[in-house]
Amino acid sequence: MQWFLHAPKQPLTTSLLIVPVFQSDRAPKLPKECATVAPVLEMLWRRKELSGKQGEMMLLPTSLEHIHRLLLVGLGALKTLTDRDLQNALGAAFKTAGSKPINDCAVVVPSVRTNPGALASMLGIAAHRALYHFKKYKTEKKDATQSKQKKEPDHVITSITLVGVEARKQKIFQRELETVEILAPFLSAQRDWGNMPANECTPEFLASRAMDRAKSIKNLSVTVFDKEQIKKHGMGGLYGVSRGATEHPRFIILEYWGRAKQYKPFVFVGKGITFDSGGISIKPSEKMHEMKFDMLGAAAVINAMSAIASLKLPVNVVGLTPCTENVPSGEAYKPGDILRAMNGSTMEILNTDAEGRVILSDALSFAHSYAPSAVVDLATLTGAALVVLGHEGTPMVSNNDAVAAMVEKAGQRTNDRLWRLPLWQEFKEAVKSEIADVRNSTDGFGGGTITGAAFLEHFVRPLPWAHLDIAGTAWYTSPKPWMITGATDMGVQLLVEVAKQWKAVKKQETVNKKQ
Repeated sequence: MQWFLHAPKQPLTTSLLIVPVFQSDRAPKLPKECATVAPVLEMLWRRKELSGKQGEMMLLPTSLEHIHRLLLVGLGALKTLTDRDLQNALGAAFKTAGSKPINDCAVVVPSVRTNPGALASMLGIAAHRALYHFKKYKTEKKDATQSKQKKEPDHVITSITLVGVEARKQKIFQRELETVEILAPFLSAQRDWGNMPANECTPEFLASRAMDRAKSIKNLSVTVFDKEQIKKHGMGGLYGVSRGATEHPRFIILEYWGRAKQYKPFVFVGKGITFDSGGISIKPSEKMHEMKFDMLGAAAVINAMSAIASLKLPVNVVGLTPCTENVPSGEAYKPGDILRAMNGSTMEILNTDAEGRVILSDALSFAHSYAPSAVVDLATLTGAALVVLGHEGTPMVSNNDAVAAMVEKAGQRTNDRLWRLPLWQEFKEAVKSEIADVRNSTDGFGGGTITGAAFLEHFVRPLPWAHLDIAGTAWYTSPKPWMITGATDMGVQLLVEVAKQWKAVKKQETVNKKQ
Protein backbone atom coordinates (compact mmCIF):
# COMPACT_ATOMS: atom_id res chain seq x y z
CA MET A 1 0.00 0.00 0.00
CA GLN A 2 1.22 3.50 -0.85
CA TRP A 3 0.42 6.28 1.58
CA PHE A 4 0.46 9.98 0.76
CA LEU A 5 0.05 13.00 3.01
CA HIS A 6 -1.77 15.65 1.03
CA ALA A 7 -0.17 19.06 0.78
CA PRO A 8 -2.85 21.69 1.53
CA LYS A 9 -1.75 24.02 -1.25
CA GLN A 10 -2.17 21.30 -3.89
CA PRO A 11 -5.56 20.42 -5.43
CA LEU A 12 -7.00 17.17 -4.11
CA THR A 13 -7.73 14.57 -6.79
CA THR A 14 -9.22 11.23 -5.78
CA SER A 15 -11.67 8.58 -6.94
CA LEU A 16 -13.33 8.56 -3.54
CA LEU A 17 -13.08 10.83 -0.51
CA ILE A 18 -13.91 9.32 2.89
CA VAL A 19 -15.24 11.91 5.34
CA PRO A 20 -15.67 10.82 8.99
CA VAL A 21 -18.58 12.71 10.57
CA PHE A 22 -19.22 13.23 14.29
CA GLN A 23 -22.70 13.30 15.76
CA SER A 24 -23.20 16.98 16.52
CA ASP A 25 -25.58 19.91 16.22
CA ARG A 26 -23.70 21.42 13.32
CA ALA A 27 -22.33 20.38 9.94
CA PRO A 28 -18.78 18.95 9.97
CA LYS A 29 -15.89 21.32 9.42
CA LEU A 30 -13.60 20.21 6.61
CA PRO A 31 -9.97 21.05 5.68
CA LYS A 32 -9.60 23.81 3.10
CA GLU A 33 -8.66 21.36 0.35
CA CYS A 34 -12.11 19.77 0.72
CA ALA A 35 -13.99 23.05 0.46
CA THR A 36 -15.69 21.98 -2.79
CA VAL A 37 -17.64 19.22 -1.00
CA ALA A 38 -18.62 21.31 2.03
CA PRO A 39 -21.89 22.54 0.42
CA VAL A 40 -23.00 18.93 -0.07
CA LEU A 41 -22.51 18.13 3.61
CA GLU A 42 -24.25 21.33 4.70
CA MET A 43 -27.25 20.51 2.50
CA LEU A 44 -27.50 16.97 3.89
CA TRP A 45 -27.23 18.36 7.42
CA ARG A 46 -30.01 20.91 6.86
CA ARG A 47 -32.27 18.20 5.46
CA LYS A 48 -31.39 15.95 8.41
CA GLU A 49 -30.29 13.21 6.02
CA LEU A 50 -26.91 13.08 7.77
CA SER A 51 -26.56 12.85 11.53
CA GLY A 52 -23.09 11.38 12.18
CA LYS A 53 -24.63 8.53 14.17
CA GLN A 54 -22.22 5.66 14.80
CA GLY A 55 -22.45 3.10 12.00
CA GLU A 56 -24.12 5.50 9.57
CA MET A 57 -22.64 5.38 6.08
CA MET A 58 -23.61 7.24 2.92
CA LEU A 59 -21.99 6.88 -0.53
CA LEU A 60 -22.64 9.69 -3.00
CA PRO A 61 -21.48 10.38 -6.56
CA THR A 62 -20.42 13.94 -7.28
CA SER A 63 -20.23 16.15 -10.32
CA LEU A 64 -16.85 17.45 -9.23
CA GLU A 65 -13.87 17.08 -11.54
CA HIS A 66 -11.32 16.12 -8.89
CA ILE A 67 -13.40 14.20 -6.34
CA HIS A 68 -15.59 11.56 -7.99
CA ARG A 69 -17.37 10.07 -4.97
CA LEU A 70 -18.04 10.94 -1.33
CA LEU A 71 -18.26 8.35 1.43
CA LEU A 72 -19.62 9.79 4.67
CA VAL A 73 -19.01 7.71 7.79
CA GLY A 74 -20.71 8.31 11.13
CA LEU A 75 -18.48 8.15 14.23
CA GLY A 76 -21.05 8.98 16.90
CA ALA A 77 -20.40 11.53 19.64
CA LEU A 78 -16.77 12.61 20.06
CA LYS A 79 -16.89 12.38 23.86
CA THR A 80 -17.89 8.68 23.80
CA LEU A 81 -15.78 7.60 20.82
CA THR A 82 -13.22 4.89 21.67
CA ASP A 83 -10.13 4.06 19.64
CA ARG A 84 -11.61 0.66 18.82
CA ASP A 85 -14.85 2.28 17.57
CA LEU A 86 -12.83 4.69 15.45
CA GLN A 87 -10.67 1.94 13.95
CA ASN A 88 -13.70 -0.20 13.12
CA ALA A 89 -15.55 2.74 11.56
CA LEU A 90 -12.55 3.57 9.39
CA GLY A 91 -12.25 -0.11 8.48
CA ALA A 92 -15.90 -0.21 7.43
CA ALA A 93 -15.27 2.80 5.19
CA PHE A 94 -12.20 1.23 3.60
CA LYS A 95 -14.09 -2.02 3.06
CA THR A 96 -16.86 -0.13 1.25
CA ALA A 97 -14.30 1.76 -0.81
CA GLY A 98 -12.61 -1.51 -1.73
CA SER A 99 -15.86 -2.84 -3.19
CA LYS A 100 -15.89 -0.09 -5.83
CA PRO A 101 -14.05 -0.13 -9.19
CA ILE A 102 -11.31 2.22 -8.00
CA ASN A 103 -7.60 2.00 -7.27
CA ASP A 104 -7.19 4.97 -4.94
CA CYS A 105 -9.02 6.85 -2.24
CA ALA A 106 -8.48 9.68 0.22
CA VAL A 107 -9.60 10.09 3.82
CA VAL A 108 -10.05 13.18 5.95
CA VAL A 109 -8.14 12.45 9.15
CA PRO A 110 -10.56 13.05 12.03
CA SER A 111 -9.68 15.42 14.86
CA VAL A 112 -9.66 13.13 17.91
CA ARG A 113 -7.87 12.99 21.24
CA THR A 114 -5.79 9.98 20.16
CA ASN A 115 -2.08 10.73 19.81
CA PRO A 116 -0.96 11.11 16.16
CA GLY A 117 1.20 7.98 16.11
CA ALA A 118 -1.63 5.77 17.36
CA LEU A 119 -4.07 7.41 14.94
CA ALA A 120 -1.76 6.78 11.98
CA SER A 121 -1.34 3.16 13.04
CA MET A 122 -5.11 2.71 13.37
CA LEU A 123 -5.67 4.10 9.89
CA GLY A 124 -3.04 1.80 8.40
CA ILE A 125 -4.18 -1.35 10.19
CA ALA A 126 -7.86 -0.61 9.45
CA ALA A 127 -7.11 -0.26 5.74
CA HIS A 128 -5.11 -3.48 5.46
CA ARG A 129 -7.70 -5.50 7.38
CA ALA A 130 -10.61 -4.11 5.38
CA LEU A 131 -8.99 -4.51 1.96
CA TYR A 132 -7.82 -8.09 2.54
CA HIS A 133 -9.23 -10.76 0.21
CA PHE A 134 -8.63 -14.48 0.08
CA LYS A 135 -8.93 -15.76 -3.49
CA LYS A 136 -6.30 -18.49 -3.53
CA TYR A 137 -8.78 -21.22 -4.46
CA LYS A 138 -11.06 -19.24 -6.79
CA THR A 139 -10.90 -20.43 -10.38
CA GLU A 140 -10.96 -17.87 -13.17
CA LYS A 141 -14.24 -17.63 -15.05
CA LYS A 142 -14.40 -18.52 -18.73
CA ASP A 143 -15.52 -15.95 -21.26
CA ALA A 144 -18.88 -16.98 -22.73
CA THR A 145 -17.64 -16.55 -26.31
CA GLN A 146 -14.18 -18.03 -25.91
CA SER A 147 -12.80 -21.34 -24.75
CA LYS A 148 -9.84 -19.79 -23.00
CA GLN A 149 -10.14 -18.46 -19.50
CA LYS A 150 -10.60 -14.76 -18.95
CA LYS A 151 -9.61 -13.13 -15.71
CA GLU A 152 -12.18 -10.92 -14.03
CA PRO A 153 -11.14 -7.27 -13.63
CA ASP A 154 -9.56 -6.92 -10.20
CA HIS A 155 -10.06 -3.48 -8.68
CA VAL A 156 -7.65 -3.10 -5.79
CA ILE A 157 -6.96 0.06 -3.82
CA THR A 158 -3.21 0.53 -3.90
CA SER A 159 -2.87 4.11 -2.69
CA ILE A 160 -4.50 6.12 0.09
CA THR A 161 -4.09 9.86 0.62
CA LEU A 162 -4.51 11.33 4.10
CA VAL A 163 -6.02 14.81 4.14
CA GLY A 164 -5.78 17.33 6.95
CA VAL A 165 -2.67 16.10 8.77
CA GLU A 166 -1.02 19.05 10.48
CA ALA A 167 2.53 19.83 9.33
CA ARG A 168 3.96 19.22 12.81
CA LYS A 169 2.47 15.72 12.87
CA GLN A 170 3.42 14.59 9.39
CA LYS A 171 6.75 12.98 10.33
CA ILE A 172 5.02 10.98 13.05
CA PHE A 173 2.38 9.81 10.57
CA GLN A 174 5.01 8.83 8.02
CA ARG A 175 7.03 6.87 10.57
CA GLU A 176 4.01 4.95 11.88
CA LEU A 177 2.71 4.17 8.40
CA GLU A 178 6.12 2.79 7.47
CA THR A 179 5.89 0.52 10.52
CA VAL A 180 2.41 -0.60 9.44
CA GLU A 181 3.72 -1.51 6.00
CA ILE A 182 6.41 -3.71 7.58
CA LEU A 183 3.79 -5.36 9.78
CA ALA A 184 1.05 -5.72 7.14
CA PRO A 185 2.42 -8.76 5.22
CA PHE A 186 2.54 -10.75 8.45
CA LEU A 187 -1.03 -9.78 9.34
CA SER A 188 -2.16 -10.99 5.92
CA ALA A 189 -0.09 -14.18 6.16
CA GLN A 190 -1.78 -14.94 9.48
CA ARG A 191 -5.17 -14.79 7.75
CA ASP A 192 -3.98 -16.63 4.64
CA TRP A 193 -2.67 -19.58 6.65
CA GLY A 194 -5.81 -19.76 8.75
CA ASN A 195 -8.07 -19.65 5.70
CA MET A 196 -6.15 -22.39 3.92
CA PRO A 197 -7.58 -25.92 4.15
CA ALA A 198 -5.97 -28.41 6.50
CA ASN A 199 -4.84 -30.62 3.62
CA GLU A 200 -2.44 -27.81 2.63
CA CYS A 201 -1.76 -25.95 5.88
CA THR A 202 -0.07 -28.87 7.62
CA PRO A 203 2.56 -28.94 10.39
CA GLU A 204 5.21 -29.26 7.68
CA PHE A 205 3.75 -26.24 5.86
CA LEU A 206 4.05 -24.07 8.98
CA ALA A 207 7.57 -25.34 9.59
CA SER A 208 8.61 -24.58 6.01
CA ARG A 209 7.13 -21.07 6.19
CA ALA A 210 9.06 -20.43 9.41
CA MET A 211 12.29 -21.64 7.79
CA ASP A 212 11.65 -19.41 4.78
CA ARG A 213 11.32 -16.45 7.11
CA ALA A 214 14.65 -17.26 8.75
CA LYS A 215 16.31 -17.19 5.32
CA SER A 216 14.89 -13.78 4.42
CA ILE A 217 14.84 -11.93 7.77
CA LYS A 218 18.09 -10.99 9.44
CA ASN A 219 18.73 -12.28 12.98
CA LEU A 220 15.71 -14.59 12.96
CA SER A 221 16.75 -18.21 13.45
CA VAL A 222 14.55 -21.30 13.25
CA THR A 223 15.01 -24.87 14.49
CA VAL A 224 12.47 -27.57 13.69
CA PHE A 225 12.11 -30.90 15.50
CA ASP A 226 10.62 -33.74 13.48
CA LYS A 227 8.63 -36.62 14.96
CA GLU A 228 11.67 -38.61 16.08
CA GLN A 229 13.34 -35.57 17.63
CA ILE A 230 10.09 -34.74 19.44
CA LYS A 231 10.10 -38.24 20.90
CA LYS A 232 13.81 -38.04 21.72
CA HIS A 233 13.30 -34.80 23.67
CA GLY A 234 10.63 -36.46 25.79
CA MET A 235 7.74 -34.40 24.42
CA GLY A 236 5.16 -37.03 25.26
CA GLY A 237 2.19 -34.69 24.98
CA LEU A 238 2.89 -33.58 21.42
CA TYR A 239 4.05 -37.02 20.38
CA GLY A 240 0.98 -38.66 21.93
CA VAL A 241 -1.55 -36.38 20.26
CA SER A 242 0.19 -36.81 16.89
CA ARG A 243 0.07 -40.60 16.91
CA GLY A 244 -3.22 -40.84 15.02
CA ALA A 245 -2.17 -38.51 12.19
CA THR A 246 -0.46 -39.37 8.92
CA GLU A 247 0.81 -35.77 8.78
CA HIS A 248 3.89 -35.81 10.99
CA PRO A 249 4.18 -33.28 13.85
CA ARG A 250 6.66 -30.46 14.04
CA PHE A 251 8.00 -28.48 17.00
CA ILE A 252 9.14 -25.07 15.74
CA ILE A 253 11.60 -22.90 17.68
CA LEU A 254 12.10 -19.30 16.54
CA GLU A 255 14.74 -17.12 18.17
CA TYR A 256 15.43 -13.41 17.80
CA TRP A 257 18.20 -11.83 19.83
CA GLY A 258 17.97 -8.06 19.43
CA ARG A 259 20.06 -7.55 22.58
CA ALA A 260 22.95 -9.38 24.22
CA LYS A 261 21.99 -12.93 25.20
CA GLN A 262 22.76 -12.18 28.84
CA TYR A 263 19.37 -10.45 28.95
CA LYS A 264 16.44 -12.75 29.58
CA PRO A 265 14.02 -13.11 26.66
CA PHE A 266 10.27 -13.20 26.43
CA VAL A 267 8.90 -16.56 25.29
CA PHE A 268 5.79 -16.66 23.10
CA VAL A 269 4.01 -20.01 22.76
CA GLY A 270 1.32 -20.81 20.18
CA LYS A 271 -0.97 -23.81 19.79
CA GLY A 272 -0.64 -25.37 16.33
CA ILE A 273 -3.35 -27.98 15.79
CA THR A 274 -3.66 -27.83 12.01
CA PHE A 275 -6.89 -29.82 12.15
CA ASP A 276 -8.85 -30.92 15.18
CA SER A 277 -11.42 -33.65 14.71
CA GLY A 278 -11.44 -34.25 18.45
CA GLY A 279 -9.56 -37.53 17.97
CA ILE A 280 -11.23 -40.61 19.49
CA SER A 281 -13.53 -38.21 21.42
CA ILE A 282 -14.70 -37.02 18.03
CA LYS A 283 -16.52 -33.74 17.56
CA PRO A 284 -19.99 -33.42 16.01
CA SER A 285 -19.80 -32.96 12.24
CA GLU A 286 -21.48 -29.56 12.39
CA LYS A 287 -18.86 -26.83 12.03
CA MET A 288 -16.00 -29.34 12.21
CA HIS A 289 -14.62 -27.71 9.06
CA GLU A 290 -13.80 -24.65 11.20
CA MET A 291 -11.22 -26.70 13.06
CA LYS A 292 -8.69 -25.84 10.36
CA PHE A 293 -8.42 -22.58 12.35
CA ASP A 294 -7.06 -24.40 15.41
CA MET A 295 -3.48 -23.53 14.42
CA LEU A 296 -3.89 -19.77 14.62
CA GLY A 297 -2.03 -19.50 17.91
CA ALA A 298 1.05 -20.98 16.27
CA ALA A 299 0.58 -18.82 13.18
CA ALA A 300 0.38 -15.71 15.37
CA VAL A 301 3.67 -16.57 17.07
CA ILE A 302 5.47 -17.27 13.76
CA ASN A 303 4.21 -14.05 12.19
CA ALA A 304 4.81 -11.93 15.30
CA MET A 305 8.37 -13.23 15.56
CA SER A 306 8.88 -12.37 11.88
CA ALA A 307 7.52 -8.87 12.43
CA ILE A 308 9.64 -8.27 15.54
CA ALA A 309 12.79 -9.27 13.66
CA SER A 310 11.81 -7.21 10.60
CA LEU A 311 11.22 -4.17 12.79
CA LYS A 312 14.62 -4.78 14.44
CA LEU A 313 13.24 -4.25 17.91
CA PRO A 314 15.92 -4.10 20.65
CA VAL A 315 14.49 -7.13 22.47
CA ASN A 316 15.17 -10.83 23.01
CA VAL A 317 12.24 -13.06 22.07
CA VAL A 318 11.74 -16.80 21.54
CA GLY A 319 8.73 -18.36 19.83
CA LEU A 320 7.67 -21.99 20.42
CA THR A 321 4.95 -23.68 18.36
CA PRO A 322 4.00 -27.36 18.77
CA CYS A 323 2.17 -28.40 15.60
CA THR A 324 0.17 -31.53 14.76
CA GLU A 325 -3.21 -32.80 13.62
CA ASN A 326 -5.61 -34.42 16.11
CA VAL A 327 -7.43 -37.19 14.25
CA PRO A 328 -8.61 -40.72 15.11
CA SER A 329 -6.97 -43.89 13.84
CA GLY A 330 -5.89 -47.25 15.18
CA GLU A 331 -2.76 -45.60 16.60
CA ALA A 332 -4.45 -42.50 18.05
CA TYR A 333 -4.15 -41.72 21.73
CA LYS A 334 -7.23 -42.71 23.72
CA PRO A 335 -9.31 -41.64 26.73
CA GLY A 336 -7.68 -43.22 29.76
CA ASP A 337 -4.14 -43.01 28.40
CA ILE A 338 -1.35 -41.58 30.54
CA LEU A 339 1.17 -39.34 28.75
CA ARG A 340 4.38 -37.90 30.16
CA ALA A 341 5.29 -34.32 29.28
CA MET A 342 8.80 -33.01 28.73
CA ASN A 343 9.12 -31.82 32.34
CA GLY A 344 8.34 -35.33 33.62
CA SER A 345 4.78 -34.62 34.73
CA THR A 346 2.16 -37.23 33.86
CA MET A 347 -1.19 -36.39 32.25
CA GLU A 348 -4.33 -38.49 32.46
CA ILE A 349 -6.27 -38.20 29.19
CA LEU A 350 -9.99 -38.12 29.86
CA ASN A 351 -10.97 -36.40 26.61
CA THR A 352 -8.86 -36.50 23.46
CA ASP A 353 -10.62 -33.33 22.29
CA ALA A 354 -8.80 -31.41 25.03
CA GLU A 355 -5.58 -31.87 23.07
CA GLY A 356 -4.39 -28.27 22.86
CA ARG A 357 -3.34 -28.14 26.48
CA VAL A 358 -1.63 -31.52 26.07
CA ILE A 359 0.69 -30.34 23.29
CA LEU A 360 1.26 -26.99 25.02
CA SER A 361 2.51 -28.84 28.10
CA ASP A 362 5.71 -29.66 26.20
CA ALA A 363 6.16 -26.16 24.80
CA LEU A 364 5.71 -24.57 28.23
CA SER A 365 8.12 -27.11 29.71
CA PHE A 366 10.64 -26.28 26.99
CA ALA A 367 10.26 -22.55 27.79
CA HIS A 368 12.02 -23.09 31.13
CA SER A 369 15.31 -23.71 29.30
CA TYR A 370 15.44 -20.01 28.40
CA ALA A 371 14.83 -18.74 31.98
CA PRO A 372 12.55 -16.10 30.45
CA SER A 373 11.33 -12.82 31.91
CA ALA A 374 7.80 -13.78 30.95
CA VAL A 375 5.85 -16.36 28.96
CA VAL A 376 2.78 -15.49 26.90
CA ASP A 377 0.80 -18.22 25.17
CA LEU A 378 -1.97 -17.91 22.61
CA ALA A 379 -4.30 -20.81 21.96
CA THR A 380 -7.71 -21.52 20.50
CA LEU A 381 -8.09 -23.58 23.63
CA THR A 382 -11.71 -23.83 24.75
CA GLY A 383 -15.23 -23.45 23.42
CA ALA A 384 -15.97 -22.03 26.86
CA ALA A 385 -14.13 -18.86 25.81
CA LEU A 386 -17.09 -18.06 23.54
CA VAL A 387 -19.45 -18.54 26.47
CA VAL A 388 -17.43 -15.99 28.43
CA LEU A 389 -16.92 -13.24 25.83
CA GLY A 390 -18.35 -14.51 22.56
CA HIS A 391 -16.44 -13.18 19.55
CA GLU A 392 -16.04 -9.75 21.14
CA GLY A 393 -13.03 -10.27 23.38
CA THR A 394 -10.28 -12.59 24.57
CA PRO A 395 -10.21 -14.14 28.05
CA MET A 396 -6.83 -13.93 29.79
CA VAL A 397 -5.54 -15.93 32.75
CA SER A 398 -2.24 -15.12 34.46
CA ASN A 399 -0.19 -16.07 37.51
CA ASN A 400 1.55 -12.69 37.65
CA ASP A 401 -0.02 -9.24 38.01
CA ALA A 402 2.85 -7.42 36.30
CA VAL A 403 2.74 -9.67 33.24
CA ALA A 404 -1.05 -9.44 33.09
CA ALA A 405 -0.85 -5.63 33.24
CA MET A 406 1.80 -5.62 30.50
CA VAL A 407 -0.36 -7.72 28.16
CA GLU A 408 -3.45 -5.64 28.95
CA LYS A 409 -1.52 -2.46 28.12
CA ALA A 410 -0.44 -3.97 24.81
CA GLY A 411 -4.06 -4.86 24.09
CA GLN A 412 -5.13 -1.28 24.73
CA ARG A 413 -2.59 -0.10 22.18
CA THR A 414 -3.77 -2.57 19.54
CA ASN A 415 -7.48 -2.24 20.33
CA ASP A 416 -7.69 -5.90 21.32
CA ARG A 417 -10.18 -6.36 24.14
CA LEU A 418 -8.73 -8.64 26.83
CA TRP A 419 -10.51 -9.64 30.03
CA ARG A 420 -8.60 -11.21 32.90
CA LEU A 421 -10.21 -14.16 34.66
CA PRO A 422 -9.17 -15.39 38.13
CA LEU A 423 -6.92 -18.40 38.72
CA TRP A 424 -8.24 -19.49 42.09
CA GLN A 425 -6.81 -22.48 43.90
CA GLU A 426 -10.01 -24.44 43.32
CA PHE A 427 -9.31 -24.48 39.59
CA LYS A 428 -5.80 -25.80 40.17
CA GLU A 429 -7.22 -28.52 42.39
CA ALA A 430 -9.78 -29.40 39.72
CA VAL A 431 -7.12 -30.46 37.19
CA LYS A 432 -5.36 -32.81 39.60
CA SER A 433 -5.71 -36.51 38.78
CA GLU A 434 -6.08 -39.44 41.13
CA ILE A 435 -3.78 -41.64 39.05
CA ALA A 436 -1.48 -39.06 37.42
CA ASP A 437 -0.22 -35.56 38.16
CA VAL A 438 -2.91 -33.76 36.18
CA ARG A 439 -5.93 -34.60 34.05
CA ASN A 440 -6.83 -32.91 30.80
CA SER A 441 -10.58 -32.63 31.37
CA THR A 442 -12.80 -31.66 34.30
CA ASP A 443 -16.29 -32.42 33.01
CA GLY A 444 -18.92 -31.16 35.39
CA PHE A 445 -16.67 -28.74 37.27
CA GLY A 446 -17.46 -25.73 35.05
CA GLY A 447 -15.24 -22.76 34.27
CA GLY A 448 -13.72 -24.54 31.29
CA THR A 449 -11.62 -21.60 30.14
CA ILE A 450 -10.00 -21.30 33.56
CA THR A 451 -9.50 -25.02 34.16
CA GLY A 452 -7.80 -25.22 30.76
CA ALA A 453 -5.48 -22.42 31.87
CA ALA A 454 -4.95 -24.10 35.26
CA PHE A 455 -3.71 -27.20 33.43
CA LEU A 456 -1.20 -25.05 31.52
CA GLU A 457 -0.08 -23.27 34.68
CA HIS A 458 1.04 -26.60 36.11
CA PHE A 459 3.74 -26.75 33.41
CA VAL A 460 4.77 -23.11 33.32
CA ARG A 461 5.05 -22.37 37.05
CA PRO A 462 6.93 -20.60 38.58
CA LEU A 463 7.62 -18.55 35.44
CA PRO A 464 5.64 -15.29 35.11
CA TRP A 465 2.98 -16.13 32.55
CA ALA A 466 -0.18 -15.00 30.78
CA HIS A 467 -2.50 -17.20 28.74
CA LEU A 468 -4.80 -15.84 26.02
CA ASP A 469 -7.68 -18.05 24.90
CA ILE A 470 -8.31 -16.75 21.37
CA ALA A 471 -11.00 -19.30 20.46
CA GLY A 472 -13.56 -16.51 20.01
CA THR A 473 -11.37 -13.91 18.30
CA ALA A 474 -9.09 -15.90 15.99
CA TRP A 475 -11.75 -16.19 13.28
CA TYR A 476 -15.19 -14.86 12.38
CA THR A 477 -17.97 -17.09 11.08
CA SER A 478 -19.87 -14.09 9.67
CA PRO A 479 -18.48 -10.89 8.15
CA LYS A 480 -18.02 -7.67 10.09
CA PRO A 481 -18.55 -4.23 8.53
CA TRP A 482 -14.75 -3.78 8.68
CA MET A 483 -13.58 -7.32 7.90
CA ILE A 484 -14.59 -10.31 5.81
CA THR A 485 -15.39 -13.70 7.30
CA GLY A 486 -12.64 -16.19 8.12
CA ALA A 487 -9.35 -15.94 9.99
CA THR A 488 -8.47 -12.69 11.74
CA ASP A 489 -4.94 -11.48 12.48
CA MET A 490 -5.51 -11.76 16.24
CA GLY A 491 -2.28 -11.94 18.21
CA VAL A 492 0.29 -10.74 15.68
CA GLN A 493 0.20 -7.01 16.42
CA LEU A 494 -0.53 -7.74 20.08
CA LEU A 495 2.64 -9.81 20.56
CA VAL A 496 4.68 -7.14 18.78
CA GLU A 497 3.36 -4.58 21.28
CA VAL A 498 4.16 -6.93 24.17
CA ALA A 499 7.72 -7.21 22.87
CA LYS A 500 8.02 -3.42 22.78
CA GLN A 501 7.52 -3.39 26.55
CA TRP A 502 10.60 -5.54 27.15
CA LYS A 503 12.59 -2.61 28.56
CA ALA A 504 9.91 -1.95 31.15
CA VAL A 505 10.04 -5.58 32.26
CA LYS A 506 13.85 -5.49 32.50
CA LYS A 507 13.57 -2.34 34.64
CA GLN A 508 11.08 -4.08 36.93
CA GLU A 509 13.41 -7.09 37.25
CA THR A 510 16.19 -4.75 38.35
CA VAL A 511 13.94 -3.16 40.98
CA ASN A 512 12.92 -6.58 42.28
CA LYS A 513 16.56 -7.67 42.61
CA LYS A 514 17.42 -4.55 44.62
CA GLN A 515 14.53 -5.21 46.95
